[in-house]
Amino acid sequence: MALTTTTNKVIHNGNASATVFAYTFPILDASHLTVIYTDADDVETTLSASQYSVTGIGGRTGGSVTYPLTGSPIATGTKLTIVRTVPYTQTTVLSNQGGYYPEVVEARLDQIYMAMQQLAEIVGRYTVSSISDPATEQSNYALIQALQADLGDFDKLTTAGDLLTRDASNYKRLARGTAGQYLGVTGSALTWNDLVIDLASSQVTGVLPRTSGGFTPLQNAVSLGANVAIGTTGTWVTGPSFAQGSSGVWLAWGTVTINAGASSARVSARLTDGTNVKASTTTTWPSAITPAVISLSLSGIFANPPGDIRIQCLNADSTGGGFVCNQSGQGKDCTLNLIRIA
Repeated sequence: MALTTTTNKVIHNGNASATVFAYTFPILDASHLTVIYTDADDVETTLSASQYSVTGIGGRTGGSVTYPLTGSPIATGTKLTIVRTVPYTQTTVLSNQGGYYPEVVEARLDQIYMAMQQLAEIVGRYTVSSISDPATEQSNYALIQALQADLGDFDKLTTAGDLLTRDASNYKRLARGTAGQYLGVTGSALTWNDLVIDLASSQVTGVLPRTSGGFTPLQNAVSLGANVAIGTTGTWVTGPSFAQGSSGVWLAWGTVTINAGASSARVSARLTDGTNVKASTTTTWPSAITPAVISLSLSGIFANPPGDIRIQCLNADSTGGGFVCNQSGQGKDCTLNLIRIA
């Protein structure tokens, strides 16, 4: 019987119900059948013959594959591929003695054409040449030759990180960049560029980004120039303070040195704008320790502060102490720092 179809493969989509999948091309031998399951992630698995059953082997009109033999049907989004794969060898031997069987010769001729169909299916997955405009289009082979000429052969792409790119007219090799560089475009070509921040541009001032016409961040510091007494027990008293205005976002941090006034006195501190408290702490000076001098540090961020940012302290047990401006002899013992960050 003649070989009347050039088909050698069929792909079925899973639908969570079908388990029998048809094929309409002849398969001469069970060893010529390949069944491939593709899951929802496009991972292919070639099934063994024990995982499915098949009908129609040796016939001329096709048959069917049943899969799975047990369990749930393959799900929507998966695939089952049935493909005929014949060997590229010839094992038939004709003798000049004995009977002549045309079906033996015909089967061998069929297998030759099946092998040709198999190769045609493989080659058909790729574009070998274009005939849309034979005067200008190149075959893949000619394109590879052009690439080799442009690149001076592909063997020059020997360094990890080298790239194949193209300028306005030619393919070319782009050598790998160095640490800290980024890939950018110069004209029509890809180039490696150094990451540079222009601190003098209209977009940045100091080390903080800003939009054109935005704020200029400046660091501000204020220190007490004289001691400030905490004369009332349980009352918040202001130490270093800065009039920064009511707009912007401000990072504030500072340290105050406090004379607790008496051993075992409890002293609290807070960083505030008069309405919002962004940081606070408290400590009790140990008994029998004199002078009762302690240091407290605070930091916080204020957005559109309604009042001056300040550090305040409260002594819960003594009225004899207060802020000490120069216990260290450096004149910065009670200092508040601010910088606008937005």
